[in-house]
Amino acid sequence: MKYYQGHEQVYQRLEQAGKTQWADRAGGQGVEVECGNLRRSLEELFAHVAFAGPDLDALDLGCGTGPISHELAKRGFATLGLDVSAIAVKIAQRLAAEAGLARAAFATGDIVDYPDRSRRFDLVVDAACLHCIVFDGDRAAALANIRGLLKPEGRFLVNTKTSLGMPDPGPNFVLDETGILWVRTPRRICEQSKEIDGGWLMPQRRALSPDALRAELAAAGFAVDTSWTTGSGLFGAICRRA
Repeated sequence: MKYYQGHEQVYQRLEQAGKTQWADRAGGQGVEVECGNLRRSLEELFAHVAFAGPDLDALDLGCGTGPISHELAKRGFATLGLDVSAIAVKIAQRLAAEAGLARAAFATGDIVDYPDRSRRFDLVVDAACLHCIVFDGDRAAALANIRGLLKPEGRFLVNTKTSLGMPDPGPNFVLDETGILWVRTPRRICEQSKEIDGGWLMPQRRALSPDALRAELAAAGFAVDTSWTTGSGLFGAICRRA
């Protein structure tokens, strides 16, 4: 199992508890904050970019149970929500059907290893997915795939955590010098777990500085049209193929 595929267990617990949102895992306090930040990023995008045409396509990365896919479908995009969690995708499909959103479809997939080029997109949204991909090689592969999936005039909307205002992670976590946040586990959980001082650590998040994120995007072949950082340390950017 790869480190980010552990999200399946989180969604399994949410489903058993009758919950439908990723932020519900902490009792629901973060739902409005997380979804609100993403929706504000969408508003920023649509204030800067005028998408036109009857056949607009959007890809929602790390879609979870589909709140951003729903927003995009309501705006007229034929939307594909992609997530590594089959349970999240199942819930997203049910919620879209209940809302009558025929233009929102969902699939299980991994943007790090995504060879399908049969469909190109006017918009790709990082729905808090990128910071879950922690290693340089994985991030480079994900960004290369995103670039390859964009139409020539398409846009990539980034929403990712940064190192700004990173709180003390506490005794169960280790934040290394590269910005990778590791969580302590009682045993080896995934292929990338490492053993230190008789205990196990599993990679969980990557938090870079805004400057490092802009440099990473440029190295991946993106031009950043505009970017911003929220008070909570979320980095947003509207990008296109350079």
